[in-house]
Amino acid sequence: MFDGLDTSGVTFGETKKGDAIDRFPGMSEAEAAEEARREERDNKAAREREQHARLLSFYQQELDRQSDNRIEMAIDEDFYDNDQWSEQDKQTLKERGQMALVYNVIASTVNWVTGSEKRARVDFRILPRRKDSSKPAERKTQLLKYISDVNRSPFHSSRAFEDAVHVGIGWLECGVQDDDDGEPVYDRYEGWRNVLWDSACTEKDLSDARYLFRHKWVDEDVANALVKGREAEIRAATVDHDHYDLGGDNGDDAMDSQEQSLDTFGGTAEMTAYKRGRLRLIECWFRMPTKVKRLRGGEFNGDILDEQSAPHMEAVQSGQSIVVEKVMMRMHYALITTKHLLHIQESPYRHNLFPLSPIWGYRRGRDGLPYGMIRGMRGIQDDINKRASKALHILSTNKTIMDEGAVDDIEDFREEVAR
Repeated sequence: MFDGLDTSGVTFGETKKGDAIDRFPGMSEAEAAEEARREERDNKAAREREQHARLLSFYQQELDRQSDNRIEMAIDEDFYDNDQWSEQDKQTLKERGQMALVYNVIASTVNWVTGSEKRARVDFRILPRRKDSSKPAERKTQLLKYISDVNRSPFHSSRAFEDAVHVGIGWLECGVQDDDDGEPVYDRYEGWRNVLWDSACTEKDLSDARYLFRHKWVDEDVANALVKGREAEIRAATVDHDHYDLGGDNGDDAMDSQEQSLDTFGGTAEMTAYKRGRLRLIECWFRMPTKVKRLRGGEFNGDILDEQSAPHMEAVQSGQSIVVEKVMMRMHYALITTKHLLHIQESPYRHNLFPLSPIWGYRRGRDGLPYGMIRGMRGIQDDINKRASKALHILSTNKTIMDEGAVDDIEDFREEVAR
């Protein structure tokens, strides 16, 4: 989305420099200017470290709070995918000579619900509020229908709905991109394993959330292409396939276990598809109080002023709107690793919202964390599997309880029992 970010102009607010000569008496003008630049670099580095520490603490807090539930969500997904026995139970059955049978009744129920959503798809239509707005409404309908078709939006919506049914939450992303990558406006599915959000929020649209994170394992060369001028910081966060941060301070089992399985070959860490440097890249969207220019009055009342927008400037010049400065919770975007801040800026979107939208299944009343349909069916599914495995073992095994010396010829007796 932000290809080739240039970090040379990253700022964290204006710093009063004053006159270099007055600030550093006894130095020549060139020496004072150099000292002022050095001091500004140090101040900028200190602000970067402070901002990075704050964002990373938010990230670690959500990892800790959501970790147990995310493990349960991964188990819910495993149950749908026919992986319903723990390794310990499988080994116990193997030692007994039993089979770990799976009769997946959960999948049939879930498929009925997700299939109903697919069959219920309908095309939207924008209706005019006034009679003279019928033509603009028709053009908007055609435009949004075109965007939906080129982005295959119904399929992405169905994938997000499937996640909501399986594990309790799915995600859709809506944003803009370069024309070279496809349509400028896009919407697409995002996997639940890659997203963390402010779990203290209560609104389902995240309107009262402070932050949202998307984390992914990225190849080193891809990260260097994405963020310009941060090669040293990216290299410091890069690890090889044997040292993924599984279970560490910044580890997330739900995401990292999948990463490790994708990067191994033949089921062992020693046999890998190929050696590659990877790093955990964390995309942060967060709100922080900022003084901004907003429009008051007219068609764009309440919008953040965009000086590159012709309609905004026309509304100001015509007197329909006036520009006022006020403090608001402004959306910001940052890209970090577990070690450094790579980039930070205000959100490029005027809507001041998160680009990722949640599709909810159920929310736990105790802490607001999500769960899906499968969570309530795992108990009966375990019962079915274990009963079936035990019944097959009993039916396949002939057993006789007898006193010693009850028969004269034990071999004849065994043949009779087997018959």
